[in-house]
Amino acid sequence: RAYKKALQTYISREGKPAVVHIHVPMKAGMMGRWIKREWGIPYIISEHSSHYNGKTDDDFSAKNFFHRYNVRQVFRDAVAVTNVSTVIGDKLKALFGINDVKIIHNTVDTRFFYYSNSGASKFRFIHVSTLANYQKNIDGMLRSFSKLANQRQDFELVIAGPASVELKEKAIQSGLSSYVSYTGEISYPEVALQMQQASALVLFSRYENFPCVMIEALCCGLPVIAADTGGINEAVNETNGILVESENEEQLTAALDRMMNEYGKFDRKEIADTARQLFSYETIGKQFYDLYNEVTRNKVS
Repeated sequence: RAYKKALQTYISREGKPAVVHIHVPMKAGMMGRWIKREWGIPYIISEHSSHYNGKTDDDFSAKNFFHRYNVRQVFRDAVAVTNVSTVIGDKLKALFGINDVKIIHNTVDTRFFYYSNSGASKFRFIHVSTLANYQKNIDGMLRSFSKLANQRQDFELVIAGPASVELKEKAIQSGLSSYVSYTGEISYPEVALQMQQASALVLFSRYENFPCVMIEALCCGLPVIAADTGGINEAVNETNGILVESENEEQLTAALDRMMNEYGKFDRKEIADTARQLFSYETIGKQFYDLYNEVTRNKVS
């Protein structure tokens, strides 16, 4: 009722939109279907979640019948569906019988995330996330860094995010107390600054879709070491990083060492320029603008 009231108020004030763009199938998608029935306005749905891969407690397959039924209807009635990665896009096709899922990647605010030649004097790895341990596999990442510390000591690790006392204790137990520093939860511009002062991003997730932090790092010119999961390999390749198997800690340790040894082969300015061309607001915005015009037959000004 609250949704409907808000939408009716908006339309009475602003007029009917040419198209509705939905980013969360439950419950906003149900409102998209209502708008379509009520006024004949088409809707696009963009799915960003990775919860279609069967690896999470909150996975789509674990939802109740009401949730699954309504999400299916939302996808099937959409005039167009987009996803931020091909791998999840293909899962949506199979799950919901969708003929076409347009891949439009996540975007980066390049006013903040851009190349700056202001790296640290010591080789600095950075990890940025919510620090959700199971998904991001923080324990596995720390064990890999612990093994690296047994081989060499010329590096440091910055962890940006809401680090718990438990996480900090694990780092100490892993022998990393002199290697790891924490920023806590910081603002968007502060994340960009931390990245510009780092040497490489590390992301050792068990599952992902197309993580924003990955392309934000690339826009700063950081090479990325990441687990090859979800759509990560759609952005990371041999020119801008190193991919490892998810949960393979030996591979991650070797990749960390290799990154330090072969760092000179990565052109940070070129990494940043390429990423900006692919993921800037202008690039991704134009892709959505073209899609809006396509589904509304050039009604969008």
